[in-house]
Amino acid sequence: MLSPKARRLARANKRERQGALAAAVELYLAAAQPEQAARVLLLQADAERSDERRLALLARAGQLGANSEVGRQARRRQALMSFDVLRQHHGGVLRGEMLRAAAALERAGCYLQAAQAFKLADDEEGEIRALQQAGAIDQLEARLQQVSTEARQQRQQQQLLQRIRDLDAIAERRNALEQGRTWLQNRAHEGGHRASDNLTEEALRQLLQQLRDRLLRGPQLTLTVRGETRHYVLGSSVTVGRAGADIEVASQAISRQHLRLYRGDEGLMVEDMRTRNGTTLAGARLSAPLSLGGEVTLMCAGQVPCTLTPTAAGLLQLSVGGECWLLPLGPLHIGDWEIIDVREGE
Repeated sequence: MLSPKARRLARANKRERQGALAAAVELYLAAAQPEQAARVLLLQADAERSDERRLALLARAGQLGANSEVGRQARRRQALMSFDVLRQHHGGVLRGEMLRAAAALERAGCYLQAAQAFKLADDEEGEIRALQQAGAIDQLEARLQQVSTEARQQRQQQQLLQRIRDLDAIAERRNALEQGRTWLQNRAHEGGHRASDNLTEEALRQLLQQLRDRLLRGPQLTLTVRGETRHYVLGSSVTVGRAGADIEVASQAISRQHLRLYRGDEGLMVEDMRTRNGTTLAGARLSAPLSLGGEVTLMCAGQVPCTLTPTAAGLLQLSVGGECWLLPLGPLHIGDWEIIDVREGE
C-alpha cells in the first residue's frame, strides 16, 4: 500500500511523462519534492516562447531549487536571459536596471557577462571586479590601461577649463577662445567619445560663449572734455537689460537682455530682444526693429521709460534708470581722437 506522498510522487512522474508539466510541478510540490518541481519548471521554460513567461518560470525555479544545482542553474539562466533582453533594448534601459542585471550575473557566476553589463551601466569598479573574478587577465589589463588613459584625459580636460578661466581672469580672452576652439576642433575629428567628454564639451561651449559675450560687449567709460563730463558706452551693438547687459537697469520687470541698439541700413536702430514683458512705443508693442529718426521714449516691460535721442554729432543719447549715456555705435570721434573698442569683431 503506497503512502499518500508516494502516490502523489507517482502521479507527478506520470503527468511529467505525459507532458503535463504545470500539473507535474504542483504534484511534486505536494509530494514535498521542490527540487523536482524546479527541474520541471526548467523544462517548461525551455518550451515557453514568451520572454516574460520564461523569466517568471526561471525565477520560480530558482526559488524552489534553493541552493541545489537545479536552483543555481535556474538563477544562472534567468540572469543571462534578463541581460540579453536588456541588451536588445539598451537605448531605453535605465542605468539602475542594467546594474541590477549585472549584480544578478555576478551572483550567478557569469562574470564575463557581468563585466559587460557593468560596462554598459558605466560602472568601472564593477566591471574591473567582474573581470578579476573571471580571470580574464588580458581583458583586465586592457581595461585598466583604458581607465588610466581616460582618467588622464579627464584631468587634462579639467585643466583646460581651469586654464581658460584663468586666462579670462587676467583679460587674456582671445587666447582663451583660441585654446578652447582648438580643443573642440580636435575633438570633432576623434571618435568614440565618452559621456564625460560630452559634459566637458558642453561646459567648454558655455564658457566660450560667455567669453565671446564679454568680448563683444562695449566697455563703459567716462571722459571729461573741456570741463564737460560725459558717460559713453563703446561697441557697434549695445544692450540694455537687468543683468549681463552693457547698460544694466535695476528693475526686475525687464529682461536680462531687453533692448539692443545698433546701426543698420536705415541708420540708428533699436529692437526688443523677444522679451517676455515686451517694449512699447505710444502703447504699441515693438515687434520689429525701429529706426530712430528723432527722439522717442520707449516703455520697457510697461514700467521702465527709456528715452533715445539721436544727436547732431551722430551719437545716440540714452536716458534710462536715472542715468544718461552717449552711444557712438561705432568709433567715437573726439577732436582729432578716434576711440574704438579693440575687441570688436571677435
